[in-house]
Parts: sequence; C-alpha cells; structure tokens
Amino acid sequence: MLGFDLQEKHFVYSAELERLPEGIQFPVWIERRISYDSAKKTLILKDFSMASTRRDELLRLSDEPSYQKAINEFYNWCTWDYWFSAMQRWA
Repeated sequence: MLGFDLQEKHFVYSAELERLPEGIQFPVWIERRISYDSAKKTLILKDFSMASTRRDELLRLSDEPSYQKAINEFYNWCTWDYWFSAMQRWA
C-alpha cells in the first residue's frame, strides 16, 4: 500500500508480512527508513526510490517468500516503470 506522510513529506509504503524473518539485520543505509509493525503485521518503508542493487541487497537478507514478496512490492512501487505501466492501464 502507498501512502504519504504529510508531516515528514515523504511517501510511505507498507506490505503485509506475518512476521519479520528471524535474524534480519537491515543495512545501515536503510535502517532509519524501514521498520516492522508487529501489531499490524506490516513492513514499512519510508522513501520514494530504490535501485535494483539495493533491492537485491535486501532480498539477500532472507529467502522467506513473504519477505521477498514485500521487498519486491516496495521496489515495484518505487520504480517509474511501474507507474508508467499503471498509467497506461488506466488510460
């Protein structure tokens, strides 16, 4: 899901995730922008861009399918290709 934080003026992405895979330590470059809400069972990303190399680094942290799906959802939301194809479908 995509949202916008009006107070901090940035996009907020969230993806359903039953639990954060055990032992995950997010890299320093993203630890302030990613969090897990255990009450809502949601992984949250605060930002608008993610390069494929960064996505790949996050994907290597766990091979759990639900985690991989959440990271790929974030990446898709962050790419212009996604938005361009979505706009073509809506037109």
